[in-house]
Amino acid sequence: AALVAITAIVEPKFLSGMNLINIMRQFGPLIMVSMGMTFVIIGGFIDLSVVGTINLVAVVTISLIQIVGQVPALFLGLALGALCGLLNSAVILSSGALTQAEALFLTYGMSTVYSALALLYSHGSTMHFWDIKRSKALFEAIGGGTVGPLSLSFVVFLAFLLLLWIFQTKTTEGRAICLTGGNKTAAELAGIRIKRSIVVIYTICGFMAGVGAIVLFSRITTAAPVIGAGFETNAIL
Repeated sequence: AALVAITAIVEPKFLSGMNLINIMRQFGPLIMVSMGMTFVIIGGFIDLSVVGTINLVAVVTISLIQIVGQVPALFLGLALGALCGLLNSAVILSSGALTQAEALFLTYGMSTVYSALALLYSHGSTMHFWDIKRSKALFEAIGGGTVGPLSLSFVVFLAFLLLLWIFQTKTTEGRAICLTGGNKTAAELAGIRIKRSIVVIYTICGFMAGVGAIVLFSRITTAAPVIGAGFETNAIL
């Protein structure tokens, strides 16, 4: 609040409507990833694979627009993000890595795998909107559209924020995630299936990383196999 107040005094245009809309559009990808990471941290783990997930989802989704159309490409991209998260949970559970430190190293390794797949899939090249001959109006709206005074990406953020808040606070599984993060042994003794909670939190994180990837490349109109660099640290912070 102090930073906003000082910035507004130094530069009055900071609080202009156009600048606020621009800020809302710019923080869209990061806030999507951060919401997914929140569940992982609440559950007592960490996920460093979001960079690789973003890289892979971005290049695959943008290429699918030309092949299957924009709506199927959107859903396939989101499904790919969720699949990456599901695979993370499978690796963690199969290896018995039930501590935050163990999950950190495993998901860092999975990030390398996903990034490598993104490089192989795209042949290390950057993909551009202008190379797509089919309609991409949906992604252009996500990246630059508005709903009244709000950017569409900000509206998407509000929708996911509401859905995830309801899931966390109003459902049995959401409360189980909190208890799992508090004390896994006590949660298991109380009858909570902590393995299911681990699957859920990593799937949510992967899905939201996919959402962030789509919002990101829709805004900048390009997708590269290194587009997600730096997202894991910012999302955790």
